[in-house]
Amino acid sequence: MISQRHHLIYLKPGADFFLVSVHEDKKIMEKQVSIWVERGLPCIYAKQLPHERLTNLGLSLWYANKKHRVNLRIEPSAIQKQEPPPQLSDLHDFFLRYYGVDDLRRIIEVHQISDIAIYGSFLFQYLSGYNFVTKSSDLDVLINYHGYSLAHLRGFMEALAQKFKRSIDGEIRFQGIGDISIKELLNISTPKILCKSKDNVSLLLKKELYEYYPLL
Repeated sequence: MISQRHHLIYLKPGADFFLVSVHEDKKIMEKQVSIWVERGLPCIYAKQLPHERLTNLGLSLWYANKKHRVNLRIEPSAIQKQEPPPQLSDLHDFFLRYYGVDDLRRIIEVHQISDIAIYGSFLFQYLSGYNFVTKSSDLDVLINYHGYSLAHLRGFMEALAQKFKRSIDGEIRFQGIGDISIKELLNISTPKILCKSKDNVSLLLKKELYEYYPLL
């Protein structure tokens, strides 16, 4: 499997890591990362530096009743396995039990958008059981693009927002181009959009995207 942004990266037990971005006590955060890894929980594949031997990972930790974001680097040999983020439909029982959200599969069937993964706070809460999600948390989704129009995508986002009763954020993954913010894509007043790949961030004119994907 080729690593991509948002992939879940599981480290080997006892793997070495190096914190490169942390705003709290470094020793405490190193200990919390070790505990996280010992529990068999994953890190997130982040933007990679060009020509860099080490692999960049991101992680949200729950410590002292607070969320802490850290970035770390590892040797590629420290990776035990990797997986894509879980599909929204696979978390049906989780959303029903903890948030009273039902009929997710019906919404997906009605709108015929099925390749939808989740990331962000809801993912970390699902994986760890810690209280990453607050009342103001967005639901972050990653949709693989398969010929949807902008009107189709807008309708689906509105249906999800109504179902979850919260803001929906996230990205659309265009194979061969990169990941683009859903809000930027649907904002008709934005002529340019940020396009993110695993090792690059670039600006793309919307009209160029429409040329690549005329069904939009």
